[in-house]
Amino acid sequence: MKRGMMFSIVLMFLGMGMSTAVLADNASEPMVILQEEVTYEEIQKEDVPEAVLTAVKESYGGYELEKAFLGSDGNYKLKLIKGEQKVFAFFNSNGEVLKVETAEDGK
Repeated sequence: MKRGMMFSIVLMFLGMGMSTAVLADNASEPMVILQEEVTYEEIQKEDVPEAVLTAVKESYGGYELEKAFLGSDGNYKLKLIKGEQKVFAFFNSNGEVLKVETAEDGK
């Protein structure tokens, strides 16, 4: 009887060790996501899609388009000015605003 009880205890400890080993083996490693930096190339104002120009007129009616850039991701970066105020507005080709940044002097 002692032998049977000892055998049961040994099996129990082995089973607990195996489940820990299985859990450790199934643990997922952290996922690394690399994001490519977007580069912009200046383009002519005439090359900006009509949908983007319409969105600029609707959202930034008093602003003037000073410079236009096309990003390597296909989105547009526009430098808009209104008096002393300067902003960079980012649009997709459908004219949807992606983000807006305040332009610092010298940019």
